[in-house]
Order: sequence, then C-alpha cells, then structure tokens
Amino acid sequence: MPATDSRYHNHWRFNEESHIYNAPVPVPGEKAKRFSRGNHDTEENYNTCVPDLAKFRSKASILASNQDDKLATLTQETEKLRAAQAQSDANLAQIDEKIKDLIGFASQYDHTLLIFTHKFANLRSASSNSARKGIFKKILANFWRF
Repeated sequence: MPATDSRYHNHWRFNEESHIYNAPVPVPGEKAKRFSRGNHDTEENYNTCVPDLAKFRSKASILASNQDDKLATLTQETEKLRAAQAQSDANLAQIDEKIKDLIGFASQYDHTLLIFTHKFANLRSASSNSARKGIFKKILANFWRF
C-alpha cells in the first residue's frame, strides 16, 4: 500500500517506525470525518471527536464526592469494627479468667474425689455398721462443702 492511498482521500498517514497506517488526527471541536469507499465524503452520522470537557469534569466531581462519602462510611464502619473487636477481646479475657477458676475448682474436686475414693474404700472395709455410718457422714460433709 503506498504512503498515500486515493481510496482514503490522502488523509491516512504511514508511520515509518511502526509500519502502521494512522488515521488523521481530528482537530478538537470539529466533527470526525467518515469516509466511504467511494470518492466522496459522507456527512451523515457525524459525532464530535472531542467530547465536552465540562461533562467529564462534572462527572469527575460527582464521582469524587461519592468516593469521599464512601470513604467516610468505610471509616465509620472500621471504627465500629474496632470497637466490637475490643469488646470481644474483653469478653475473651473474662472467659479465660472463668476457665482458670474452673480449672482450679476441678483440680480441687479431683483431689476431693481421690479423698472420697479412699474413704469409700475405708467404708467397705469398716467392720461395723456404726463405723460405716461415721465414715459416710464424713464423706457427705466433705461433699457438701463444695
């Protein structure tokens, strides 16, 4: 294809570096020219080649304000989540303390069960009913202490 082609009314330029035919660059504010394959220009369905910058600026300002609103909302949500996390951490600390108390009680209870087991063994080996009653009363006294 030659550097200028008559089919395109010599508006296309050949770029030597990229070896590509470039379309003509429209002047801002003018309408883009569309060419048919024939030898005449078409004047139907013209579009402005340079869009109205005021429209873009207004859209950009609207988007920026929307982004600011979203950022403020996200900041508030983040603060709420941080407060909830702090409350959750406090609740977990209380639960940890209760678990430690229960572990301490369980260890005491295990010791008491060991004592009960020995006393029940004594209860079985007791020779008389009165001795068994006395040992059983001691077991109940120790049990009700908890």
